[in-house]
Amino acid sequence: MARAIDELARHRARLPAPEIVASLRGCADRPISPPLAGPLDPLADVLVHGGDIRIPLALPFRPDPLLAALAMDFLTGPWPFGFVPLGRRRGISLRATDIRGEWGTGAEIRGPVAALMMAISGRTALLHLLDGPGLPRLRERVAGRFPT
Repeated sequence: MARAIDELARHRARLPAPEIVASLRGCADRPISPPLAGPLDPLADVLVHGGDIRIPLALPFRPDPLLAALAMDFLTGPWPFGFVPLGRRRGISLRATDIRGEWGTGAEIRGPVAALMMAISGRTALLHLLDGPGLPRLRERVAGRFPT
C-alpha cells in the first residue's frame, strides 16, 4: 500500500498544478470507503496527518471532537479495523475529557480526544495535554521503548 501511494504521489507531482487541482475537485464529493478498512479509515488518516502538519507549524489543531471520537473508534477497534497496534494500547484506558468517550481498559489516560487520538497514533506532540496513571506506559510505548 505504501509503495502504491508513493508511486501515485510521484506521478501526480509531475502533473501541472491546474490538472492536479481539477482532478482533486472532480473527486471531492465522492464518498471513500476503502475495502477492508471502511469509511472511518480516511477520516482518521486526514485528522491524524492534519495534526502532523499543523502542530509543528504552530497552526491551530482543533478537529471536531465528535469526528475525532469516530477516528478513535476506528483506531482502537478490533482487528482488522483497529489500526493502532494492540501492543501500544494494551492495558490502558483512554478517556476523553471534552466529550463522552472511552476506549480500552486498564490504567487510565485522560485528556482532549484530539490529544488522545494523536498519542495513540504514536505522536508525542500533544502528550503534555494528557494525564493519568497510564500516561507513563503510553509515553514509553510511543517513544519506542516497548514493542508496539
